[in-house]
Amino acid sequence: MFSRKELTTKSTIAITDESISYVTLAKDNNGFFIKEYETVTIPEGVIQDGEILKADILFQMLKKIARLVSNKNIDIVLPHKYFLCADGTLGDTDKKDSLKKRVQRYFKTTATNEPWHKTHICEFSTYTLQGREKVLFKCLPKDIQKSYVHVCKRAGFQISSLTSDILAFDDFLSDEGSILVFVSNNYTRVAEFKSGMFISSKTFQVSYQQFIQDIQKYINTSSKEAELILKKHGLLRSHKDEKVYTRLSRSMSPLIEYLSKRKLKESVSLHVIFEQQPILGFHDYLFQSLRITTAELDILNTTKYIFHDILSLHKNESYRYQPIIAQALKNWKK
Repeated sequence: MFSRKELTTKSTIAITDESISYVTLAKDNNGFFIKEYETVTIPEGVIQDGEILKADILFQMLKKIARLVSNKNIDIVLPHKYFLCADGTLGDTDKKDSLKKRVQRYFKTTATNEPWHKTHICEFSTYTLQGREKVLFKCLPKDIQKSYVHVCKRAGFQISSLTSDILAFDDFLSDEGSILVFVSNNYTRVAEFKSGMFISSKTFQVSYQQFIQDIQKYINTSSKEAELILKKHGLLRSHKDEKVYTRLSRSMSPLIEYLSKRKLKESVSLHVIFEQQPILGFHDYLFQSLRITTAELDILNTTKYIFHDILSLHKNESYRYQPIIAQALKNWKK
């Protein structure tokens, strides 16, 4: 067994209205591996639309997790819908100053005209676009940011950063143009990145739950049976009832229409992330509709980071942890 002193570890926590998930990555001479992980359900009403309503209950849950996590210096990953992202261009006249000072000056001057300047707390990233130095602000409403930082610190954690479940993947989307399709239980979010920097996003109703409801509607079955049918047939034409496939296709229409209007070029890479077990035929459906090659973004199976098998997640469990694994991997660059 490895002792903690022999390992470098990075921990990340994801918090939604429904659950807390955490993962600790470790690294040795053979590569990365999952050292600790767990998901615990949050009682209904503790968090609602990102607002912490019962801080003492959340504190007790986080305190228990703090006893289990090796590294108390963490990043927090929250749903992207709580974030406001805005970009700006840094001036050319102050290049002698440090990048941090230049961004701070921009925030105190130019950004003061933005409505979010007084209502949000922001972190920033910088990038170059067409020879100009740009800054991306990722901002949370002050009440949300302060409440999460307070309860996590009270539980014994030190917060390095707060980011979103979409922005966590930017390190894996370094192509000149990338589209991320994040398929979750209740929605699909399409995010556009340029050279690893977030540009924009849009949310669609198509989701696991939408597909399950579609199947239930057309063959009059239970939710559990509809879920099994979805796992077996997905978006393939193998459904016994052609009407089911037709209905699923109809649910995909707004997503396909949006992506079609983007007029994606061959140089643009399109990546799909699944929050649960991948939906069969989803990639092929996108390809047939858009004629753009799509690929599943599997964080544990890329050439960028090598993982080996010590206390690894079961494959079917790993999907829900991908945003926080991606965020933890980014920390090795810091």
